[in-house]
Amino acid sequence: IPVEFPNVKSCKNIQAQWPIDTPPVDIDPFLPWIHDVFPSADGKNVVFIAQNRRRCFNGQRRLKPGEKVPKGVAEHKSYIHIDYKKNYFMRPQSALFQHVPVKKITVDNESGDDDEPRYRLASHEDADADGMETRMICRFKQFDSNTGKLSIVGYSLSEFEVDYDYHTFKKGYLHSATAAGFDNHMIWQSQLMFKCPVPPEFHEQVKSGDTVVDDYSTLFVDLIPIRTPPRYTPPKEFFPPRYNFKGAIDQLFVADDVFGKEHVLPKIDESGRWENIPVCMPSLMTHVIPKGEDLNALIIPPEPKLKNKIDILPGAAPKIHKVIACTWAATTFRTRGNRANVNDGKRRLQEWLEFNLLSGFDHIYVYDNSGAFTNEDSLADVIGLFDKSQVTRVDWPCKICSNRDGNEGDRSSQYAAESSCRLRFGAHARWLGSFDTDEYLVPMGDFNSMGEVADKFDEDGVKVAVFKSSPAKPRFDLLDDPDNTMTSAGTFTPTVTEDETFLHTYNCNWEKFPRKNDLSHRRKQMYRADYVKLHYVHYSTITVVSQLTEAETNSAGEIWTHRYKEPHAHDVDEETEATMLHTKSKVEHNTNGWDSRCKQSVSSIMEGHCSLGFPFPKDYDPNKIPARSDGRAYNCFMNEIIETRWWPKLVEAMERRGKITG
Repeated sequence: IPVEFPNVKSCKNIQAQWPIDTPPVDIDPFLPWIHDVFPSADGKNVVFIAQNRRRCFNGQRRLKPGEKVPKGVAEHKSYIHIDYKKNYFMRPQSALFQHVPVKKITVDNESGDDDEPRYRLASHEDADADGMETRMICRFKQFDSNTGKLSIVGYSLSEFEVDYDYHTFKKGYLHSATAAGFDNHMIWQSQLMFKCPVPPEFHEQVKSGDTVVDDYSTLFVDLIPIRTPPRYTPPKEFFPPRYNFKGAIDQLFVADDVFGKEHVLPKIDESGRWENIPVCMPSLMTHVIPKGEDLNALIIPPEPKLKNKIDILPGAAPKIHKVIACTWAATTFRTRGNRANVNDGKRRLQEWLEFNLLSGFDHIYVYDNSGAFTNEDSLADVIGLFDKSQVTRVDWPCKICSNRDGNEGDRSSQYAAESSCRLRFGAHARWLGSFDTDEYLVPMGDFNSMGEVADKFDEDGVKVAVFKSSPAKPRFDLLDDPDNTMTSAGTFTPTVTEDETFLHTYNCNWEKFPRKNDLSHRRKQMYRADYVKLHYVHYSTITVVSQLTEAETNSAGEIWTHRYKEPHAHDVDEETEATMLHTKSKVEHNTNGWDSRCKQSVSSIMEGHCSLGFPFPKDYDPNKIPARSDGRAYNCFMNEIIETRWWPKLVEAMERRGKITG
């Protein structure tokens, strides 16, 4: 039964029009949950960004005393899934992350399209070269404006951006997925990235954008998943031959025994599928550089002192920026667990954009998630204050599918936005960082820009720069009068005044710079865009080196280990290189008991005791902690470089541009 999506009709607005919140995967769990689709810069591939829909239904509850586990339901440490029926229904989503070998065959006496390739499931030994590690059949069609009809113009087999099973093995995990579904902690199984090779005769047309006329595509691709159940066996049991894996195997997955040699895949028109997916223009042409403008004139020169060239890959897209930033933001949002609603998105974004441009980011891509909350407002007016050569807005209204805490949650919209930005725009940059608008990367020491810092990283062979993070405290003396938002319970909403900045107000960390401690799960990274193959909010999950076979690793001069540890990560020096100030908003519940918690007699400088900031004097004696006249306890330290160098620059820049409040 066809399900149509007539709103998908504009290439410029394809992310906003795509049926993400009501996807057909909810009817057919073998379909990928697509969030974005676009051609590569060279026109040779159509790239897909999808998410694992099963992770949306991983909410759990503890069994009640005496409660029996429902029939057919798996429990884990006395927990079961809240919506276990949907969790189990979505099991085929796990299969989409696993390759399946196929072989092209000839089927006699068959009616229909004589040019349609037919395939059977196969072993690695029998599979065709292009069918060794695939999961989808791709069928391309072209629209003829004279006849008003679509005609089939070619076929291909999908290719994975990364090998998920191999990464599971390299992380030391036994299984890529489990039937029970308690595996959300395996974060590399969240983002499904693959591509469909474009028929060669269309490469130049796609590259030049000529397949798009008046924002409408004339080239389309159908996506037909190859339907086999998930393999819950260890990945090493079915590695492709290129890995030359010779480890001990207890129970080999034998494709000929499981699939047989005569399992012919059904014809395309008899298969469930995504159909008529538009092939639009390459990303820069769609969002940044108008069609016809000379991209070559914008290419930056090669790195002069690049120590390690392992991520200089053949066929890489041309680089037009040294350092870019991506952010997923909205006019308003709800914190994890839906504990609080935060409405300062516009004001936050304007200040954050201004600062990042000051600190040396060449271009910033804003994935505007406002449409997930309202149809009446967006971040477009803020972004409109900045030149299009510096800031690009991507309308991204899809909702997160689960806002629960920890491994039970899945902020699918954020994860997909990050992958979309990395593959769409990171392909044209040397370095990329995905940050929230409350996170400020600040050049330190003798550096005046993050571009200069990136140059040093290149000279040192760094591929992933790791920034320490712990939420800063808003300085009480700079906040709006608490009485203006005081509740009967004695709590209030810490509010940054209109004549202040978040950077200045939150310039107070519980630990003195350079920090020795931080919250590792809140760390953020700036990384070589071609080196990182999958990034997950805080982690460079899969990289060029982690995907190398043992032979390739040794040949590249790297060290191969079963349990992979990133060899080219670097903890950024907060004194001489850069630091990150995390200005996470404090909300009303953070001020519970503040009047007593923040007093001299009971307070502590530790991060969690008093959420409000009372900065130590600049040159205080650590052996003699001074007292404040109001009885509050000093509990945080200012960064003097932010205070004396960067905050004045930010104020000046914002005054020149003019403020938007809200």
